[in-house]
Amino acid sequence: MDEERIAQLEKLGMIWSHYDVAWEESLAAARGWAKENGHLLAPTNVRDCKSFGVTPDHGGCIDDQ
Repeated sequence: MDEERIAQLEKLGMIWSHYDVAWEESLAAARGWAKENGHLLAPTNVRDCKSFGVTPDHGGCIDDQ
């Protein structure tokens, strides 16, 4: 694909990698957690996945739903 087409797609917000999107979402959640709690020591028994920025498909939380 030529650079002009790549630039057009990027201008539209093209997502090239779902892994990159997941990383950015997780990083934003970690920043929010650290800002609110003053650290990144996450509890091992997270019950509310969304408030911690983790979805069940990412693993690492207990989903009671």
